[in-house]
Amino acid sequence: MFRIGVIRQESLEWHWNENQGSGMKRSAKQSKQTKQPFWNGKSRYGLVHFRYQTDTENPSTTLIVFVHGLFGDAKKTWGKMPQWVLENAGIDMDVVSFAYPSKLLQRSNLQQAAEDLVTWLNTEFKDYNHVLFVTHSSGGLVVKQMLCQSWQAIQEDLLLATNPDYSKSIWYRTRRVINIAVPHRGGTPFSSIGGAIIYRLFYLLMAPLLGLIRFLTQGGSDLGKNELIGLVRTNNPVLIALDNQFFGSQKQAMESDSLFPVVHDIFAKSDMAVARVEENKGRHPLYIRGTHGSVKIPNRPSGPIVTVIADTIKRYNDELGLTIASQTLLRISAINRMAGTDHLLGTSASIDDQQKGTEQLPTPNIATVHFGSQAEVAELVLKTINSESEQPRKLLVTGPAGVGKSIVLRSISWRAGKNYLAEPSSQTALPLFIPLQQVTMHQGDDGLDWDRLWKWWLHWSHDLYADMQCTAAQLENLFKNQAVTICIDGLVDFVINYPDVGITNMIEMLQDACDRYRENPHFTIIICARNSFYGIQHMVKDPKDIYEVLRLTKAQAKQLYPKSQSWIDSVEDEDLLDVILTPLILANYEPCSECKFQKGEATQASIMCQTIRTILLRGNLTELS
Repeated sequence: MFRIGVIRQESLEWHWNENQGSGMKRSAKQSKQTKQPFWNGKSRYGLVHFRYQTDTENPSTTLIVFVHGLFGDAKKTWGKMPQWVLENAGIDMDVVSFAYPSKLLQRSNLQQAAEDLVTWLNTEFKDYNHVLFVTHSSGGLVVKQMLCQSWQAIQEDLLLATNPDYSKSIWYRTRRVINIAVPHRGGTPFSSIGGAIIYRLFYLLMAPLLGLIRFLTQGGSDLGKNELIGLVRTNNPVLIALDNQFFGSQKQAMESDSLFPVVHDIFAKSDMAVARVEENKGRHPLYIRGTHGSVKIPNRPSGPIVTVIADTIKRYNDELGLTIASQTLLRISAINRMAGTDHLLGTSASIDDQQKGTEQLPTPNIATVHFGSQAEVAELVLKTINSESEQPRKLLVTGPAGVGKSIVLRSISWRAGKNYLAEPSSQTALPLFIPLQQVTMHQGDDGLDWDRLWKWWLHWSHDLYADMQCTAAQLENLFKNQAVTICIDGLVDFVINYPDVGITNMIEMLQDACDRYRENPHFTIIICARNSFYGIQHMVKDPKDIYEVLRLTKAQAKQLYPKSQSWIDSVEDEDLLDVILTPLILANYEPCSECKFQKGEATQASIMCQTIRTILLRGNLTELS
């Protein structure tokens, strides 16, 4: 599930003001900057704009990539639009403009262009975790081909039982793709078919001369057939297959709860080269006045196309929020790899109809209206987080030992992080994950207070991730002004390790935090703890804020863990079933007749002994036992 992360496919609400930017005031520093050449770097693969003032301690993690189309180039295709986009957004970011062979007599094909693009991004720009593409014409096809290849590589890694690092793949690093006049399924019949026929005849005449020039220059003049010209013919099956493959990849990513790029399409109303695209498969196009060539080059800094793109990229200017969300996903992914948990157990609807009526579902141990499977509880909590509130909230995720409460909490943090990366804003919940069981206290510490907790978190984050440059003042600002979801795991373990702190101290600390940030109605704390711990229900004020993960039924255990079918019906003791019917036990319990605790029927001691034995065996830790 959260190997790697659904960004919901949604239409972008395109709005602009025709007068926006016309009266835009810029600081003296900005005015001075614009006198410098915008493109201040050059590579074999294209042009580069590095921020005018680079912060070496807080390097940029967001990159904007422009990709030109057929017959275009890295500079002339876009004119001043990249510069105007940044000025309109009021920000300065690192920008590149990718160049690939696209002229009439340049050897070119889609596969090679896609490989060149990913090579550039994975070498010179591998440290950028958030990539935003702006494409024109066949440039959109190049990006689509590259992303499809990336997703295919991820699937191949999964087949080999490896867990890909989401921070490295360009599929996972891509946040947005803004396509301008891209022929997803080919061009118009007249322009594409007629043009392809003329080009084919022209190339037949020129081929011998082009081959001779290539030979004489030893490949220095890479002249030859431009296969992109024939590729964009109307209703080309190759393009249709590529389009279907991309949407299929997005669907797979959604079903596996993985990250995937959000795509938006802009078309020109008077485009004679690209046919109109209807709204389908989640595609919600925006039409702007212009032709195939003019739509990408605005005639003024406040033009609609500039405003649309600027409104999108400026959402990714908050480096701190993006870094926290990214590192949260990295940490959760690492924990899930170690724990071997990559999905939540689903709803009771997954049980066969004939099994549903055979046994009553478990009842919650704490009085609450919210309870269910792992997946159901995660959905309920996420729905609450995303709902309106007039004041800060505290929520409790609870349940018996072994039901997967921590897995649920990690899933909530994961999905909140994905949502933030898809739509970063002050109104989108930013998750901060705290493994409280790892918090260390020293002799002489007078209890645990809010500031001390976050001082520990800052040190912990900096030790784990060198690029996590965050201060206590920045955190305080987030808590006051940003929608945040603080996920606290391991509370019971912490209280057991430090009995002088006590559950009462924890209740008071978290309530004081809610009072401290009472002006922020989007401030949420989620606590994860087992329901058998005395007083845990007092962590929240209202039973409606308690969400309990239920143990499984026998029918669910048989379906989800087929090995249990051979022994589960022999257990009749209800108290013993409360121990057994949890994912932790069912996934690891293997009956062993040699167990010294096994005397006749299974007991709680024998089940725990044999479960621990299996865990040690699977972890190659038998010598420790």
